[in-house]
Amino acid sequence: MDIYLYNTGDFKHRVEIQEAKADKVNGRPVVNWETILETRAKTFKDNKVTTSEEGQGDTDKIVKRILIRTPKSFELTNDYRIIYKGKHYKIKSLNDIKDAGVYTELTIERVE
Repeated sequence: MDIYLYNTGDFKHRVEIQEAKADKVNGRPVVNWETILETRAKTFKDNKVTTSEEGQGDTDKIVKRILIRTPKSFELTNDYRIIYKGKHYKIKSLNDIKDAGVYTELTIERVE
């Protein structure tokens, strides 16, 4: 089985994967995000911007599809967030390509 389907030169964009850490400041719970993995991503051209009416006005949802190399010892879940080009994204879906633990395709949505 050939799992190395992608050219490593296609992984041009630096991304960070962050995990939420709960702390207490002055007795109040505070969520801090900590970078647990830095990697490079390949992006796809079918990114979307959708507009929906919420409350008092229109909001745009920016949805992107990226591909990252995943270390075999790392289990990626929807609880993490992605930093891509300095912007925060939540993970909408993820797919381990061929269930091989090498590449993970992510659909991410911009968090305002």
